[in-house]
Amino acid sequence: MIKQTILIVFTALTILSCNSSDNKIIAAQQSQSEIKTQIDSILDELNNKFTINGKPINPRVIHDLTGGDFDMSDGPIITALDLKKANDSNRYFCDSCLGKYEIYFGTDKDGNNLGHFSYKYLGKTANNIHVVQTSSNGGGSGSWSFVLFLSVQKRNAYVMGEKQEQLILNLEGSADGPSGSGLYGTNSKIVIKQNTVTIDYETNEPDENGKEKITKNSKQFEF
Repeated sequence: MIKQTILIVFTALTILSCNSSDNKIIAAQQSQSEIKTQIDSILDELNNKFTINGKPINPRVIHDLTGGDFDMSDGPIITALDLKKANDSNRYFCDSCLGKYEIYFGTDKDGNNLGHFSYKYLGKTANNIHVVQTSSNGGGSGSWSFVLFLSVQKRNAYVMGEKQEQLILNLEGSADGPSGSGLYGTNSKIVIKQNTVTIDYETNEPDENGKEKITKNSKQFEF
């Protein structure tokens, strides 16, 4: 009788243990499903409006993709990052720029202006290449303008040993203009049609007689 009672209790505990494990697995699956739903929702919003929860992408994030304060002539160093985490991370934290398209870098210890950075979303191609125009100033008289071609994709990655879904912001390419004159020169116009981005611009150079000569130019980027 004692043996039967012990067997019954052991069986009951085993069933409870199994049920508990099953419940944990189900809870984990539900949690993962909720995360996937949230990420898919954010991805849809990014591809439709290029915003996160109705707010602009942190300008510090976009600033990093331009090379920050460094020369981009040899190409950018950072070409991809986890957008969902970066957008409100400590690395890019900024009270004055959250929910905005621009950031002012303040002044140094001597009161010198450290410049500013801003970006403007121009739209996207048919295959979801987002076109962003930036403007930056390091505190001096010069200014720099870039056009960034960006994409957002979902991927799986191991984070601290656990597989997670990430939203990766990729820099698919960039176009830059000369210092102080804006993108490619003056009177530039950017047109997005299907999977092509066209930049029309003017250059102003002296002709063989030293007179001012304005030349109309156009450059296309296919994606």
